Amino acid sequence: MTRRRFSPHALRARRTQLGVSQKKLAEVLNVAPATVCDWENGRKTPANHRLPDLATVLYCPMDDLFEAVAA
Repeated sequence: MTRRRFSPHALRARRTQLGVSQKKLAEVLNVAPATVCDWENGRKTPANHRLPDLATVLYCPMDDLFEAVAA
């Protein structure tokens, strides 16, 4: 069975692809800009309840924000 984890790189790639700043993403999600920075740098992971909103704002399926991890 393949495990999956949140991908900071996928988040940054999708956000920049859409031309959205960290500050704007933070405003829409009602979090601090430093929180988005922490997510993108792998220091923190978004809470599970934030993932659907994050995917909606970034116009992508939630699965696109995850990566496979070797078991």
